[in-house]
Amino acid sequence: MAAFAAWLSENGLVIIGMLIAAVAVRGVIKFDVNQWQNDRRKRLEENLRMLCPHHYIMKEGDVFKIATEFVSPFGALAWQCQRCGHISHDELRIDQDRIYWAENPNALLERQEKMKKVAKKLGRL
Repeated sequence: MAAFAAWLSENGLVIIGMLIAAVAVRGVIKFDVNQWQNDRRKRLEENLRMLCPHHYIMKEGDVFKIATEFVSPFGALAWQCQRCGHISHDELRIDQDRIYWAENPNALLERQEKMKKVAKKLGRL
């Protein structure tokens, strides 16, 4: 017991200093994995909504057409995208987007590929 008391008196300040440093480091370097995953999921879902073109290419016979993902429930004035959930009140803008995608089908395909990559990261594909 006397040997332990002598050792403690020699190294006591060092031990106390190490304990204080451990508590300080624990308080400064705190990383919550669950919070990081939730923040990442929210960011990816927001990116998914931003990348959604709200339109898709469909084939009728020998003709390719641009169709919209927007639907309007009975009695509602708003339009909701079935793919991403975006709500729009502007039917003119939806038609303008359809015309844009009809003129630029490669841009629509590129946007859908980008959206597919984000959807894979979210685990939706």
